[in-house]
Amino acid sequence: KLNFLTSICTNCYLLDEPMIKKLADSGLHFIALSLDSLIPEKHNYFRGIKNSQQKVLEAISCLENYKEIEIGLRTIISQYNIEDVIDLVYFIKEKNPLKHIDFQAISRPARTARDDQWYLREETKWLWPRDEKELQLLNTVFDKLILLKKEGFPISNSELQLNAFKNYFNKPTMCQYHRMYLPTGLSLRGLKGRSNLVARALRLLRR
Repeated sequence: KLNFLTSICTNCYLLDEPMIKKLADSGLHFIALSLDSLIPEKHNYFRGIKNSQQKVLEAISCLENYKEIEIGLRTIISQYNIEDVIDLVYFIKEKNPLKHIDFQAISRPARTARDDQWYLREETKWLWPRDEKELQLLNTVFDKLILLKKEGFPISNSELQLNAFKNYFNKPTMCQYHRMYLPTGLSLRGLKGRSNLVARALRLLRR
């Protein structure tokens, strides 16, 4: 009645046919499925849930029967899965009924102590590029994402957002979103479609 569009993001672990039917009947407009790698072992390890990737693929197949729900992927980019990111873009291009993919940059894990250099800590440094070789790979991947975006691939992030992510990984001490009380993922989700605000925020943080 109020013309609101509703959406959810899920790791799909509890998503089955009866639940999907309930969501469709409720009028759900969009669902984002978390998928961080097409390699099952990598996705499952990153999510910490056994058979997590298989649940995502099963959900995609089931959702094909519910045309009223728009379906997309949401992927967190980190050093751990940087080599898998481009494959995910091609996957969504070829896989119906997926409409687009939305990327987020890894940020300080939830429920950990506030620390501007969290990415250097022993328990989390595997998520971050550790040397020039890994950083160069990351830059190459982001450049490729921007090129694919220009070519019309279904990447929901703007070019400005992708460049903001690239700057974040290259100069983390100058691009600490949480200093503005906005964790990386949250800030860019909330500013989706408002990339000029992301760019302005980055310029302010460089001063």
